Amino acid sequence: MRIALVDDTAEELKILSDIINNELPHATVFTFSSGESFLEAWDDNSYDLILLDIYMSGLLGVDVAKRIRETDPDVRLVFCTTSNEFA
Repeated sequence: MRIALVDDTAEELKILSDIINNELPHATVFTFSSGESFLEAWDDNSYDLILLDIYMSGLLGVDVAKRIRETDPDVRLVFCTTSNEFA
């Protein structure tokens, strides 16, 4: 399984990456510090699962998800946030 983590907070990326690596040791985790850097590297069918922070500087997670859905209707998307408003 190929998993992309997109979050502009380095600490959150490390926490999520560590959790996934512990729970899914055979998964390959790719981390991105912005929606823009993810979209530059992203290609259809590149990942099985994409975890997106909702609030990031630059492109928001929902904006990134809209771009993904333009060409890939099947990849699984999960939104992550520390915001109580969206939890």
